[in-house]
Amino acid sequence: MTHKILLFLFFLLAFPLLSAAQCDPEWIPFEAYTLRSVSSEDGTNVATNAIDGNVETLFRTSGNTPFPHELQIDLGSVRAVTQLILTPPLSNPNGKLAEYEVYVSMDGEDWGAAQAAGLLVYDGFEDTADQIIDFGAVDGRYVRLVALSNYDVGNVHRW
Repeated sequence: MTHKILLFLFFLLAFPLLSAAQCDPEWIPFEAYTLRSVSSEDGTNVATNAIDGNVETLFRTSGNTPFPHELQIDLGSVRAVTQLILTPPLSNPNGKLAEYEVYVSMDGEDWGAAQAAGLLVYDGFEDTADQIIDFGAVDGRYVRLVALSNYDVGNVHRW
């Protein structure tokens, strides 16, 4: 399984999403979902790179855009979503996602409470290990990742 890199002003997310049908989890194929919206992108490393299945492509938000940053994905149909995997950039350790919220919605309008929220922890600045955000199976067609802060040399979040 190849994981996808997504960059968010800080490099952030892999979007393999895991779906659970009964107790048999399955990966949602990259071809099944599309980008619904993004709060900002830098023009070179566009948001669709976040979900193309290629770890060599990157997504990055515009460097002048303040937090929060947001990415919404349309899964193409209702699925029981249980986790998402965030892959830090392999080529640049700067700008990893720190504080986050994950939402799942049936209609892309009513998001309700966050299904997961927290602070990702890395084993040093050069850590490129996948970050896995687990939550109970939630039926929905849309997934929304909100980045509240990042790890960066100039940011208050330090190693």
